Amino acid sequence: MWINPKHPGYRVLAADQGTTVSVNGGATWSHWYNQATGQFYHVAADNRFPYWVYSGQQDCGSARVASRSDYGQITFRDWHPVGADERDYDVPDPENPDVVYGSGLGGRLSKWNARNGRVENVSPWPVSSYAAKPSTVKYRYTWITPIAISSRPPHAIYQGSQFLFQSLDKGKTWKIISPDLSIPNPNAKDCEENVSVQRATECGYGVIFSIAPSPVVDGLIWIGTDNGRIHLTRDNGKTWENVTPAAITDWSKIASIDASPADPATAYVAVDRHRLDDRHPYIYRTHDFGRTWTSVSNEIPEESWVNVVRQDSRRKGLLYAGTRTGVFVSFDDGDHWQPLQLNLPRTGVNDLFVHQNDVVIATQGRALWVLDDITPLRNFDFAQLTAGAQLSSPAPAVRLSTNENRDTPLPPEVPTTPNPPSGAIIDYYLPEKPDSPVLFEIVNTAGSIIRTFRSDDQPKRTNAQRYFAEQWLQPLPVLPTKTGHNRFVWDLHHALPKVPEYEYSIAAVPGRDTPALPQGMLVLPGEYTLQLTVSGKTITRPLKVVQDPRSTVKLEDMQAQLSLYEKAVAVLSSTPEPSEQEKKEKPQHASAIQALLALVIDLEQADGPPTQPQQDVYNESLKILQAAVK
Repeated sequence: MWINPKHPGYRVLAADQGTTVSVNGGATWSHWYNQATGQFYHVAADNRFPYWVYSGQQDCGSARVASRSDYGQITFRDWHPVGADERDYDVPDPENPDVVYGSGLGGRLSKWNARNGRVENVSPWPVSSYAAKPSTVKYRYTWITPIAISSRPPHAIYQGSQFLFQSLDKGKTWKIISPDLSIPNPNAKDCEENVSVQRATECGYGVIFSIAPSPVVDGLIWIGTDNGRIHLTRDNGKTWENVTPAAITDWSKIASIDASPADPATAYVAVDRHRLDDRHPYIYRTHDFGRTWTSVSNEIPEESWVNVVRQDSRRKGLLYAGTRTGVFVSFDDGDHWQPLQLNLPRTGVNDLFVHQNDVVIATQGRALWVLDDITPLRNFDFAQLTAGAQLSSPAPAVRLSTNENRDTPLPPEVPTTPNPPSGAIIDYYLPEKPDSPVLFEIVNTAGSIIRTFRSDDQPKRTNAQRYFAEQWLQPLPVLPTKTGHNRFVWDLHHALPKVPEYEYSIAAVPGRDTPALPQGMLVLPGEYTLQLTVSGKTITRPLKVVQDPRSTVKLEDMQAQLSLYEKAVAVLSSTPEPSEQEKKEKPQHASAIQALLALVIDLEQADGPPTQPQQDVYNESLKILQAAVK
């Protein structure tokens, strides 16, 4: 606690959840829900779209939060507890994300059902052993109860004490499939009282800490303990092999094991020895089922002990490490490392994993973070960065609306986080700043250029009348050309249509530019080509635009929507804006223009074929405008 020496009634208290402030001597306090200071442990995600992130946080409950909101930004509305303890693992069922398994103190395993909100304890042994001496309990657990769910059917659930438990029926029944993997001494004496660290293992204080079932073959499971043992089974627990590297000494914590998503013989291990006052980073890799190991933590700074290491799911040799001071990346299988900090605050990273095209992390004090779209890390040829410009093949772009809000936005004082970019994320590398404008074009399958962007563009705003504070507007995007990595997001819209007037959307987000409507229809799903021209040389890459996975609209319905939109825009673009005098003399004419403008905006925002009333509005408005011309 800090007390203001000049005004003792002003006090600031730091707690597990964050910081609270009192201005009246502690009679009342502010809350901590206005700051991203959560202390999260392990992190998981489901496979829906958008995916949700799951984690447990210290003294503030479990959580699942959407990685993207339909309303332009992620807010408290996108956050929900999942019925588990305050820390540990929270893992969704691979077959049903509305069922979440959460581990807790002393071996508890909660099973939460989002449909009815109920929680049941499906632990292999529903008797807590937290803080009990090893000799007094049947199964041993510590502060963390490790669990894992196999990505391979039938999606076995695993829980670790000193033994490995397995359930094949979602927690209804369990069986033990390992011996005591901490390897205590059954003949140890004088273990009833407090024992030294040197005797902790022989007296049975070690437990399983990491569980890593292979995502590529059945029956292969890696196990790490908190007293420095690594075991492997390749037959679903019938036999086990101690594959601990000789360099790992007793009471080293096997903080994480990552079973390779490509090679069953490969695994990566993060070892944490800070309990022994050794803060050095330790990472080991094996490519032969643990027969040999290589230390691969060079260039990670001292004092940055490693909590987790993960292999990329697409690019061989691309690794990510979460340490006490931040995130590091390796492009050569761990032989060399460099920071991947970007805008991440300096903080401990407790867990990290690669999900689809993102890296998701849980931090010790700065809550949950996502690094959006790591495609360039997978695609760039880093050995040829000085040879010339590079254009990364983009990930498939999802056709969706940036913001579906139709009401007053949240005030900027409310804590939020931006959505990931909407549209096609284009990454390119320039070894030096070009001496001529960079040109970026999108070409459809007919060979027509449907959008063009230039680095020397000077975009101008429409005639929309601003009715809000200027802070809700941001500089219009221009194709960047800085030396090094550049990112440009095409929002998948066709070019801005030419209409008599525009209006600002109420779908505003702090820190993002408020769009003027109409803004152009979304392109149809399909294949496109990107063309990047730098210093006269053109690089092409394919781009696939895919439908929102939640949408069931047929392509012909989207084509009908686009067809009516284009006809309405063509009428508007050929119709001069009426003067104030003409609006008075020909009110039907002005009303028809407004009706078509509203129709165009509605069609831009729709996800389906035009309705019959929309067709009728177009036909009636067209008839009025044609009569006015005559």
